[in-house]
Amino acid sequence: MAKRKLSDIWSYFTRSTDKKLAKCCKCKKEYRKSATYFKRQNVYEHASYCKIEIDKLLLLMICKDFQPFSIVEDIGFKNLVKVLDPRYELPNTLFNIIQNVSHVSLTCDLWSSRANESFLTVTCDFVDENFKMHCFLLSTNKMEINHTSENIAAEMNIIMKDWNIANKNITIVTGNASLMIKACQLLKIRHHYCFAHTLNLMVQDSLKHKEIDCVIKKISNIATHKLITEQENRNKKPLTVIQEVPTR
Repeated sequence: MAKRKLSDIWSYFTRSTDKKLAKCCKCKKEYRKSATYFKRQNVYEHASYCKIEIDKLLLLMICKDFQPFSIVEDIGFKNLVKVLDPRYELPNTLFNIIQNVSHVSLTCDLWSSRANESFLTVTCDFVDENFKMHCFLLSTNKMEINHTSENIAAEMNIIMKDWNIANKNITIVTGNASLMIKACQLLKIRHHYCFAHTLNLMVQDSLKHKEIDCVIKKISNIATHKLITEQENRNKKPLTVIQEVPTR
């Protein structure tokens, strides 16, 4: 007689001694051992929840101990995880996920840190075969070379080749900076302007009207100098309100 196949749920639960309860291998919570009760109490979701918790702890370890994300691909780390919990599957690598799609949308932005260091950040958005939306950060590279369109295009080209997406159907979304526009032209890839950035440019242009600009300057003066002076007169710790950032 063929041995009855066990449910996948027993990869996450063990049978108790009285054979009436099942205990989660991770959180030790017990459930009645019946398919109906398992389904009613969302035990299958509970098993997935345990994996989510481990994923969170893994991410916390990487951030707290300054470990590279590539640690999940190291043979030694995989062997350790396998011994600790054979049921746990490490998160899939982003590289493999992107290889299964044909159309991607990239965003590219050149920005500066508080230390006045320049970086080029590229993100990737796509919809998979199940119509699920994905958004990933592909790269944030320090730009130690001149910020020319040619250099930006070259850096973008390196990033796309590193992720093996250069031959996919690509659309790039950037701000309205002339450097970015020309860089996309050099790459010969379909380009769209960022809607939010375009809208902000229109708003900023309208705020330059003489009467509106005068009111904004008065409000800004009250919110900074006069507000601080009034707090100092009352022996209060000077606090300021958040000022506008025209570029954002």
